[in-house]
Amino acid sequence: MTDNTPAVNLPGGIRWLDTCYPMEQRHHHISPYLLDGPEGPVLVEAGSLEHQNALIECIEALVGPEGIDAAILSHYDLPHVANARKFYEIWDYDLYTSFSGTSANPETLGMGPSTGCMHDETRKICGRTITFPWPPLVDAAHTMWIYDHEAKAMFTGDMGHYHASDACRSVIDDPADMVSVDDIRSYNEDALPFTKYLDPAKMGDALVELREQYDLEIWAPVHGNPIIGSSLIESYHERYVEAITLTRDAAIP
Repeated sequence: MTDNTPAVNLPGGIRWLDTCYPMEQRHHHISPYLLDGPEGPVLVEAGSLEHQNALIECIEALVGPEGIDAAILSHYDLPHVANARKFYEIWDYDLYTSFSGTSANPETLGMGPSTGCMHDETRKICGRTITFPWPPLVDAAHTMWIYDHEAKAMFTGDMGHYHASDACRSVIDDPADMVSVDDIRSYNEDALPFTKYLDPAKMGDALVELREQYDLEIWAPVHGNPIIGSSLIESYHERYVEAITLTRDAAIP
């Protein structure tokens, strides 16, 4: 994210707030998305504390000082919720969270009151139709993914990948730019070490079922570059299964 180009426009009225962390050889996204709703802007995820001021400036530059009208959080890890309290202090917005999190103390997690959303539930949020699918890959039992029907976009809370230092703002819309298996595998082994216990065949079947159930044109990971187009999304899923297979095989004694 830079001062001159604070967001990347995606199809369907989506802006990608491309915040990432530099690493030695690769970078790691922790990026919210902003949806243009007919009844107000909707933020998907709240981003990291390190990017708090930049995100506030970016959002207000896009929608004005009144900020967002709603926010949707996939789960309660800090990269996803860290700025929710600060945003609530400066903007009055409705918060939507995964259903099981409503039994916790929102203030302990840095948030105010929220509306709990059930898996497979569909809601109208600021005029956009949103469904909360069961995610095939999660690092917490209460994770939910977020599907926007208008843009045919799936926002994924955990499934992600690393990117090169010159690809921080890159949208993947060409097969030549597809994420490498190694960037997926490395991210999984660093951030989601449980992937070594997954059955690659079951994961592949789950992703096929997801594509059959939802019309996917935008794959929007919080921890990775957005992917545009159904064929490229399918290719990404195939590489994800290959990456999981490599991780599993390396872990077998």
